[in-house]
Amino acid sequence: MLIADGGYLKLYPWKVRYRQHGQEIEQWALPDKEWWIDFAVKWDHTEILEFIEVELNEEQQARAEEIEELRIDEGFKEICIEYILNGVFPAGVAHPLRQLQIMKEQTEQDAYLIDQDFRLSLIELGVDL
Repeated sequence: MLIADGGYLKLYPWKVRYRQHGQEIEQWALPDKEWWIDFAVKWDHTEILEFIEVELNEEQQARAEEIEELRIDEGFKEICIEYILNGVFPAGVAHPLRQLQIMKEQTEQDAYLIDQDFRLSLIELGVDL
């Protein structure tokens, strides 16, 4: 789902479904579709059934764009895929998504505090919640 482009991660939304030794397999079409086509031509035991463009929902697409903007080294591909697909940050504090994680947590906290302040203001005005 992510490929290295100039040493940094970039979205590559293609999967390949193929038959190999009688078994159907689906996986990310990495390094690219052309590689898979060449592989199937070279090896008779592999038949490409289809290429599937994986469509991300809006939240996943936004997270993929964040990853591209951060220009994260390709060595962190797995944690970036987990973040894009599921919105999950890695455990610990020493990872390349840490600044993004802090920013998002701060935004959530700010929204919560604003909401609480608004609720308190309404209570002080005698508005029933």
